[in-house]
Amino acid sequence: MSSIKTRDGTEIFYKDWGKGQPVVFSHGWPLTADAWDPQLMFMAEHGYRAIAHDRRRNGTLCCNAPAPSSRTVCGGCGLVER
Repeated sequence: MSSIKTRDGTEIFYKDWGKGQPVVFSHGWPLTADAWDPQLMFMAEHGYRAIAHDRRRNGTLCCNAPAPSSRTVCGGCGLVER
């Protein structure tokens, strides 16, 4: 299981499939990164790096995360830099 730790200590689960230019998928409430599996597979098979992350308090590692705010809503954005 892959995860990234944000500056405030929140751990966010993500999927990272394929190689190439990154495409980031961000689900809405109450889904998880799993909602994007068909799209992730398609993009990875067509030469892209497909990334999907769980949002704070949603999904695989949800229980102790602070509530999202305008400063934290893009907790998965740092994934592209990895």
